[in-house]
Parts: sequence; structure tokens; C-alpha cells
Amino acid sequence: MKPSTLLALASDGILPLGPVALDTETSGLHVDDGARVAVVSVAFEINQTWEDILGSHEKATEDTNRPVWGAEPYLDSQTVRLVSFAFPFDQGATGTGKPEDTGQAAFFDENPNLDRGEWEALLKWLDKVGPNGFIMHNAKFDLHMMNAGVRRFPGVGIDLARWLKWDTQNVCHLAWPQHRTSLKPTSKRLWGIKETDESELVQTYLRKSKLPRGRWDLVPWDVIAPYAQQDARLTYRLYRHQSHLLEEGKLADWLEGGEQLTAREAIDRRLAVALMLYRIEQRGLPFDAEKAKTTGKIIDERVAELEA
Repeated sequence: MKPSTLLALASDGILPLGPVALDTETSGLHVDDGARVAVVSVAFEINQTWEDILGSHEKATEDTNRPVWGAEPYLDSQTVRLVSFAFPFDQGATGTGKPEDTGQAAFFDENPNLDRGEWEALLKWLDKVGPNGFIMHNAKFDLHMMNAGVRRFPGVGIDLARWLKWDTQNVCHLAWPQHRTSLKPTSKRLWGIKETDESELVQTYLRKSKLPRGRWDLVPWDVIAPYAQQDARLTYRLYRHQSHLLEEGKLADWLEGGEQLTAREAIDRRLAVALMLYRIEQRGLPFDAEKAKTTGKIIDERVAELEA
């Protein structure tokens, strides 16, 4: 399924039941250094009518370009029915025109990347479903990347900040500061997921192919595709897990009953700060690093005094 099909379905009233989880695979960490979107993955809740559209789960997973749907647990025996899609736009090293293209990755290369029309269709779909809200893990990063867009289509992006609903990584740090906040370690801790660590798989491929470290966008689609959708699905499940605990008063419960912020207020403030930092970076406003370090030391000293 392509973004244009999703857009056509949306025009027929077939839309997500709630917010949309979004994740990007990119060519780097910073848009200022030229990093851009290579793959966009989305996941959202569905109802029974999607079964007739997508077919059986087994059939949907035969092709890595097909959507994946099914019920997955997020808390104890509670499950959520999700559909997910992964769309490649600038994935792979051979035949893409990237500087790292050696032309030796495959004798006959099949370019899986979708064209500009499909990228624009995806942006229109995101704009249409935006009022439902977006969920991201490290939202500031994905917001920058989606706004910058794809290397092959300069100047064509979308600003999703106004619809940001939840940042699961920020909430992880707030609720469980003693644990790592990355998506995979958190998922393994919560649900015991035992799967191949794709970062190891990808780094092995890059090393053997003598390509730069950390460049997931250079990995062939058939290698990265099985994992591309997974991050969006895990992000949505983590959102449901966190929001359920919040409703039950069990998320960051150390905040509840105090004289300061409640957990809900703390999450809202975290989100507001993330959006503020995104806007600052987007506009290129200066940041006084030295003053920030000095202020940080003062805060640490005051915390030590209070703890004593």
C-alpha cells in the first residue's frame, strides 16, 4: 500500500480511530548537517472494517511493502489493534545518487523508493489526520526531519508541531528516570520482547559494505524494512501503556500528592519545553551554552542542599 492509497481511503472516511504514531529513519542526526528523511513509518488504531481492506495478517506480512495489522498487548492482558506502514523515500546506497553510492552493493539493484507524488500524498494524509494528534519517541528529532523532508525533494516538508500529542521518550525519562529511555530497551523491559537488535544487524551490514557508521539510510530496503514499521508500533503501544498508568495515577506516582506539579502537569510541561526547543532550533536562535552550564551547577548545588 502506498501513501496515495491511504489518502484515497481517508477521502472515503477510513481514518485512524485516534492519534497516529510516527517514526523516521534518516541519513543523520542533524538537519543542519544535511540529514534528511529516508523512511517514514506510521501506526494507528483500527477497527474491524480494516480486515476486509488489508486481508489476513499472514498475507499482509508476506511483502515488506505491505502493511502489518493485528492486536498487540500494551498492559497485562489488554491489547490494542494496530495497523502500520513503512514508506521508503531515500533508502539504500545503490542507485540513489548519494555520495556514498559505490554502485557495488548489488549487480542488479531494485530501487524501492517512492516518488515525489507519493511523498506529497503522505504529507496530505498527515495534514488530514493531524487533528487526531501525533505520538513520537524523541519528538523534537522527528519534527525537525519531517519539516526538512527528503533529500530528493528539497523544500517539501511538513511542520507537525501543532499536532504533537505525546512524546514517549520524554515521558519515559519522567516516569522511570532510573532506566534507559530508548525505545527498544524500554519495550524489552515492559513486555519482554526478544528480537534481533536491528542496530547490530545494520552496523554489521555497514561495516561489511565499508559504508559510514550510523547511516541506516544506506542499508537496503529488504534488510531494514522488517524493522521500519516496528518502531512506530512500539511507540504507539508505549503511549497506551503510559497513558493508562497516568489515568490510574500510577505513572510517576512520586509526583502525585505533592505540593509541586502533578504527573499530568509535568508531562504537559515536558511537551511544552520540547516544542519550545524545536522552535528555537528551527529559527536558529542563539543559545548561551556557558551560562547554561553555570546555571546547571547552581541548580545541582541547591539540590544537594535540599537533599542534605
